[in-house]
Amino acid sequence: MRILSGLPLLFLFFYSHLSQAQTSSTRGQLINITNGTFEGLDGEFPNGWILPSGNEGKWEFTGKTGRSISVFGQGNDSSYWRSEQNPFSSNTFYRLRFSVFSDGSGTIIAGSHLANIDLSSSTDWQNKEFIFKTPQKIRNAFLRFGHWQFQGKVQFDDVSLVKVIPVHRHINGLELGKGELIHDGKYTFYSDFTETDGNSSRCLFQHTASFNTDRWVLTDQDQIIYEHSLVNENQIDSVIKLQLQIQDGSKLFVECATDPNFDSTSTVAQTIEDSGEHTLQVPSTLLPDNSIFIRLKTTGDCQITDYQYWATIEDNAIRFVGDTNYVEVIDNSGALEVEFKTIGDLNSGDNNQVAIDITNLIDYSMEVEAVMRIRPIASGGLYSGDVSSQPVTNSRRVLTVGVAETWEILWTDYRLEQAGNYEMEIELIDRFYGESVFFATIPFSMSILYQADYGETVSKDDDIATIWWADATRKISRQQVPPTQKSSLVRLSAAKNEYEPFQIVVRPKHRLSQVTVASSNFLSEQNDLIPADQIEINNIGYLLVRHPSDHTGSRGYWPDPLIPHNLPIELYPGQNYPFWLTFRTLPDLPAGTYRGTIVVSGVLGEDISLSKELAVSPVAISQQISSIKKQAALSGLHKDCIDASGHQSLIVAGEEETVKEQISDVFAEDKIDIKTRKEGSIWQETIEVELKVWDFALSDETHIRSSFGFDPERVKKYHQLKDGSELNQVLEKYYENFANHRISPENPMEISPIVTDFEGNWWLGGEQDSIVKVEGRYSLKVVDSDNSSDMAAISRHNIRISKDKSYELSWHARTERTSQSYQLSILCLDQNNETFQQIDFPFIGNGQWERFWTQIGSFPSETVSIRLAFFPIAPNATEEKTGVAWFDQLSLNLMPTGENLIPDSDFERTVADWNITLDTNPFELTATRYLNELHFNAFQLPLEGMGTQHLTGNQKGIIEGYPVGTEEYNILFSGYLTQLQNYLEEKGWIDKAYVYWFDEPTDQDYQFVKAGMDRIHRFAPKINRFLTEQIEPELIESVEVWCPIVPNFNPALAEERKAKGEQVWWYLRNQPIAPYVGSFIDHNAIDLRMWLWQTWHYKVNGIRIWLSNYWNNEEQSSDSIGQTLPQNPYQDSMSYSSENLPQIGNTRNWGNGDGRLIYPPPMALANYGAGQLSHSLEGPINSIRMELLREGIEDYEYFWLLQDLVKNATDPEKASVREAEAYLIVPDTVLTSLVSYSQNPDSIYAHRSVLAQMILKLTKEDK
Repeated sequence: MRILSGLPLLFLFFYSHLSQAQTSSTRGQLINITNGTFEGLDGEFPNGWILPSGNEGKWEFTGKTGRSISVFGQGNDSSYWRSEQNPFSSNTFYRLRFSVFSDGSGTIIAGSHLANIDLSSSTDWQNKEFIFKTPQKIRNAFLRFGHWQFQGKVQFDDVSLVKVIPVHRHINGLELGKGELIHDGKYTFYSDFTETDGNSSRCLFQHTASFNTDRWVLTDQDQIIYEHSLVNENQIDSVIKLQLQIQDGSKLFVECATDPNFDSTSTVAQTIEDSGEHTLQVPSTLLPDNSIFIRLKTTGDCQITDYQYWATIEDNAIRFVGDTNYVEVIDNSGALEVEFKTIGDLNSGDNNQVAIDITNLIDYSMEVEAVMRIRPIASGGLYSGDVSSQPVTNSRRVLTVGVAETWEILWTDYRLEQAGNYEMEIELIDRFYGESVFFATIPFSMSILYQADYGETVSKDDDIATIWWADATRKISRQQVPPTQKSSLVRLSAAKNEYEPFQIVVRPKHRLSQVTVASSNFLSEQNDLIPADQIEINNIGYLLVRHPSDHTGSRGYWPDPLIPHNLPIELYPGQNYPFWLTFRTLPDLPAGTYRGTIVVSGVLGEDISLSKELAVSPVAISQQISSIKKQAALSGLHKDCIDASGHQSLIVAGEEETVKEQISDVFAEDKIDIKTRKEGSIWQETIEVELKVWDFALSDETHIRSSFGFDPERVKKYHQLKDGSELNQVLEKYYENFANHRISPENPMEISPIVTDFEGNWWLGGEQDSIVKVEGRYSLKVVDSDNSSDMAAISRHNIRISKDKSYELSWHARTERTSQSYQLSILCLDQNNETFQQIDFPFIGNGQWERFWTQIGSFPSETVSIRLAFFPIAPNATEEKTGVAWFDQLSLNLMPTGENLIPDSDFERTVADWNITLDTNPFELTATRYLNELHFNAFQLPLEGMGTQHLTGNQKGIIEGYPVGTEEYNILFSGYLTQLQNYLEEKGWIDKAYVYWFDEPTDQDYQFVKAGMDRIHRFAPKINRFLTEQIEPELIESVEVWCPIVPNFNPALAEERKAKGEQVWWYLRNQPIAPYVGSFIDHNAIDLRMWLWQTWHYKVNGIRIWLSNYWNNEEQSSDSIGQTLPQNPYQDSMSYSSENLPQIGNTRNWGNGDGRLIYPPPMALANYGAGQLSHSLEGPINSIRMELLREGIEDYEYFWLLQDLVKNATDPEKASVREAEAYLIVPDTVLTSLVSYSQNPDSIYAHRSVLAQMILKLTKEDK
């Protein structure tokens, strides 16, 4: 075979009149079906299509383009159109495209019985696409379009079915397709059947089963064979995971082999007869091997909804995420045979090579012109606005191919810069005739992760590594090549009392060890100082995204956690290593332009220990006198730098000159040529940075309110904290971090709440019942309505006992049902008031009142006091989970005196004379710290007796046994709530408090919610009522703070409510997805910053994210067998839910990083691999998303400050004031709607700079 390799490709710009870049619509497509547009004039049916007898449908005169076909449904029937011919071949990949419109509800079907896709209703014409692989055998196949149990009408148009050729990713001889990846010594395959190419994958060897939408459908003797092969990589142990539904009496055999014939060496790993999740090991007798075949074969009906496979491999250094694209051959004369070998990574990295083999099939030589083009496609999506300026790659090769000769044609190093949709075209032209003999297209998308049209190279010497910088509102991929634009200086700007981050990126060309990044002091022209310790330096960590959160995301390594740069690190060639640096400008910092340097240094080669003489911090040599007038000696090393450990560098007196002499030769870069450098040589680069500090300061108070969920219990669990003192110590670090980001956690006083004592009540739980009783006025009714937990009524106070005394316990009980198990328990407490033993008395009730008694000779010796608990359902009951029981005439008599030690043993209490007290001491101490000193501007106020929200039905509020609606409840609730309101008002915290007791109500909840809200307002009208719901007429006058999810925000209704004095916030959770902004790791960096610009634009009063430390779902810890540890958020980026959400396997994906803006410190997970968490008193690790939220909030403060200056201007009609007013409007270059906003942060930085200039101008004029 001969090889033709081209020079680097041309890098052109796209114009609308490119003569060479013909579109596929101008060519004769290889169509597998007849009349996919349903055109024609005469006849009952369009040519090539049939409406089978009994089906309801019509050949329509109108469609998306010309005529169309339609079907009708009554909601309990099915109809479809079908093609006359069988267009399918076996073992072949196809792409089906069509347009669909519907009016009604139900299920739309498209495809065939070989591979079908179900669709929901759409009220406008939508383009759909479905890629699938046909089975090994095909019988009676046809293409069909119709409905199943649809109520209404469905139309179809513009159908095309074409064969496609899958092309997978390649690296160093390895080939991986979509769903495959190698990471940290493990090969993994995930079958996400819900994607466009649901059943197709590189691993699918062959099958005889059908596929429907998101599942394999097998009948008797059907089989599916998967092949997991890795070139030159042995699999040491392997695991299969299946999720399936199987018919009773059927069996699924899971067979394993090292060849596809399943000969005598194959083994049956497991026979499955039950539905659900099944995990099984590949037999060790087959391993190690580089190819494992898995056959799934059934004896009856079975549906497989998830298939996963993972294996440990010998090389744990490989990190490779596979992908698949599909070649669509548009024209093929048959003169040349074309094989696609690779199309590169299709991103902004440097692994972009296209290689095809062409073989001459005719009997004469052919002079061939081979053309490869990449052009953008306008899709109307998130990035469509930038299409006209996108670059186009257009490269040609000319070669002569002799008879039967095979040539490999290479196109190397195409470069893409902007995210969006593209199409690669491969065309082969017979130059003699001037005709195209082969034309193929490959549609693909480049994720925002690989956007690369920004940044500047700042390194002076690129021989060892290229260093470049970028602003903070970017997510830099490991792969993207450095920018071509160069600069000698990093330029930044900030106000006083602001944080200003930026990124320094190191891309080594050789392996580097002991790499450190350090900052000098920064000096202004007036010699004012920003000390080096005001520049925070973090390594940017990368997380593997296995399942994209939505169509904006992509599989691969996304940057997010910011790890403090406390230790030197090792860097490998050909990858980007970004560092996140943040300036902190203090409120009293003099304005001016500050200059200093960032020093990046390391050792060439593997990680080796430096000699003792050179084991000095690389930033500890010479003092900077002026960063403007004088560069420090020895290539920019500075005494006043902060080293990699975060400490000031120190030189022992008298040793400085010696150290200089020892290192100067190593750093004499003028004398060292790269060719002569050896491992162990010290390398270093110095980057000059300029920070312009504007002459105004941001306020300590933040003017956009916030409420971010935060769970202290997760902190306690992950940090392995021993006691409350350690928890308080660590929580202080978390709350300081929130304050530093101008974000208010939902309730920082959660572990120091206001404690209410309803003196006179002796029981916690249960309620008085005046109907069912033994005698007197009341009995105690205890209800257990929760299937998942045990409910009980427990004595409020401890009962002191004597260890040498005996007691008699008696009570009356009645159960709701006959044969209902209930339980009385005695909780034994020690001198530390801790329960150390529980004595249980289980009984079976008969539905009638019964008296029980028992003699207690003595209690365990450690017992100091006891408490009593009544369970209406015994905790160990197996059959019954819920129920009601009544208790009356209770006594615990000290023998022999007979003294009853239980107050109110007959439950005959009244509330008229109860003394309600609030213990506010712990709360006040904590609130003073967080509300007054750290300036949190909102907090959630828990209330007693509001009732609970539950999936099985809402539970009405109860206080001390008295339910909502009773006179006693009103007395207690009003007395308590009035005191609470007065206390908060006295302390000045009433406006920061809000009651948020019900989350995301449905229509059915509105009356329950309204009643609770009105109850609050009746007794405490000054306390704000908060609700995560859009503005609804039924809830008007019952809410002060509305908080809809972003897509449900209605600007007009919001203005109406704000005019009434109410507030309108909005929030993010696992919804919305693109094209809205989102909090996901695999979204554009601009999203959360843009959210604050949208917040200003729409005059929203506050922001909320449901949780910030959702590190673990209890039902999902890891994909490892037997893993019982909590989820490791550094290893698994996905947030999981067990609710009814999109499912992969038995887990449901909420989105990457959903509810997870901060991380536990790495120290807490240092021993995770050994199966345990570690004790840690460190604070949280921030994410890029958390930092960009702060950037957005600071941007908001710019707007607020300028608005405040305009409002307070002495002459509001002055031209400069009117000019400033215009800049308070967010320009269209930044955003025009909630779904139309710039993906380029340059527009934000530009307007931020204008705001700063206007603030300076008005401030100066006002003096």
